[in-house]
Amino acid sequence: MAQPTPSQIKNRLVTMCDAISGINTAVDTWPTDSQPFTAAELPAFVVNIGPATNGMQAGQLFSMSREFMLTLLAARFPADWKLTDNTTWEVIEPYMLSVPTYFAQHPRLEHNDSGLAVAITLPTERPIVAITFDGGLYAALPFTLQVRTLHT
Repeated sequence: MAQPTPSQIKNRLVTMCDAISGINTAVDTWPTDSQPFTAAELPAFVVNIGPATNGMQAGQLFSMSREFMLTLLAARFPADWKLTDNTTWEVIEPYMLSVPTYFAQHPRLEHNDSGLAVAITLPTERPIVAITFDGGLYAALPFTLQVRTLHT
C-alpha cells in the first residue's frame, strides 16, 4: 500500500462524497460570498483536512490517524429561516444514514483500487448548523471521519 499524503486522501474523499446517492457536488474549498453554491449544486459536501495523531508501530513504521471534516450543505434557505424549522430535518435526515452506510461499504477508502487507508472510523455527526453565504442560510450537517494510514 502506498503512503498517501493528506492531500491525496482529501482528494479521494471529495471523489467519494460526490459518489454518495443524492449528492450533487463535492469540493475541497469553501464557496465565497460572491460565488455561493447554486440550487443545482446542492446538496454539496465540503471536505477539509484536520489534525492528526501519530503512533509508533514495529521498527520505524508509524501509524497516522488524521481527522477530515466532511460538511454537508443540504439546502439554501431565506435569511429569516430558523434552524428549528421542520424542513431542516426533511433535507438532512436522509444523509444521517446514507453517509455512514456509504463509508461502511468502503472501509479503506477504495475507489477503483485497493484503497488509501489501513482503516477508517465511520463518519461521526456533529450538530446541525446554519452557515451564512451571500445573504442566504444553508442547513449544514458536519461529519468527522478518522483515516488511519501507515508510514515509514
